Amino acid sequence: MRKCQLLLCFILFSLVGFSQDAPLSRWTMGLETGLNFRVSCPNCPFFGHDYLADAVPVAARTSYRLLSWLSMEGAVSYQAARYSQLAGLNSGSDVYDLAFRLPALHSTVGPRVQLRIGQGDLGLEYRMGLLTYTQSVQAQNSAGYAQRFSYDWQTAIAEAWRLSYTYWPAARIAVSINYELFTSRSGEYLNLDARSAKRLSGNSHLRGALQPPSDTFYFDNFHFSNLLIGIHYRL
Repeated sequence: MRKCQLLLCFILFSLVGFSQDAPLSRWTMGLETGLNFRVSCPNCPFFGHDYLADAVPVAARTSYRLLSWLSMEGAVSYQAARYSQLAGLNSGSDVYDLAFRLPALHSTVGPRVQLRIGQGDLGLEYRMGLLTYTQSVQAQNSAGYAQRFSYDWQTAIAEAWRLSYTYWPAARIAVSINYELFTSRSGEYLNLDARSAKRLSGNSHLRGALQPPSDTFYFDNFHFSNLLIGIHYRL
């Protein structure tokens, strides 16, 4: 174990030495994760954001510095919110608890303006792109019998505003802290995939609740508020 630790230290010191000697590039790559502290969807079948949780974000980012004060930013992000409706469906003969999982993958690009402060950059950016999303639902009746249903993927417009501070302790390595508001536009209703629709054919109550246009989910005017920490490497 100690040999592995020494080898890792040697590799890290070698990279630091290389990064000091090599010419700096305009390109930067980074990874981010953090906390989601608010999810809001006023137009969705669940009301407000009270029942939404666990929307932990992860992202891969790239940046190209055009000028000292202007960069082009790109991000590919993944986020999966969850919400539950206890006794969410009363079929007359039975009561179902509904647990929803809402994964979303988005790809966005846009400009960032930045101001040098100390050994870092204070930045404000706007990105726009596409969001692809789906959902799965677990329906559990009062006897404890659970069924899971899946939906086809759908696409919407995505946009993000971000305020960030990126600190550079070394010429090539940076750490950032970021507040981001992510919003989707023009989302459509999700349809059950063929396998799930076939399994629902014998249950009219569940079918009415989980198929469009009733209580199905769609990413229209959907907001994520995230606090993210990232590590970045200048190529």
